[in-house]
Amino acid sequence: MKRPELETTPLSDHLYKLLRDVLAKRAPQFATALRDGTDLVTLGDQKSTIQSIVGDELIETGFLPDYEPTQRGLELEDLIDALCSDE
Repeated sequence: MKRPELETTPLSDHLYKLLRDVLAKRAPQFATALRDGTDLVTLGDQKSTIQSIVGDELIETGFLPDYEPTQRGLELEDLIDALCSDE
């Protein structure tokens, strides 16, 4: 049986900090996926789970009542793009 491979996703300093904050709030069990520096290191389907967690944060906190994105919403969208960039 083949073992899942580790995948490293480099993030900008700002997106790394944003992801750290989202994971601390929503899924602290994934904090170990964040390494010193600005890399996200995932195994198997962890990355897609983290993308879903960020998506949930975007839905709950990223839009004004008229559905226009807030600054935080735009940043969360950038984070989702960065997480999806190599798929």
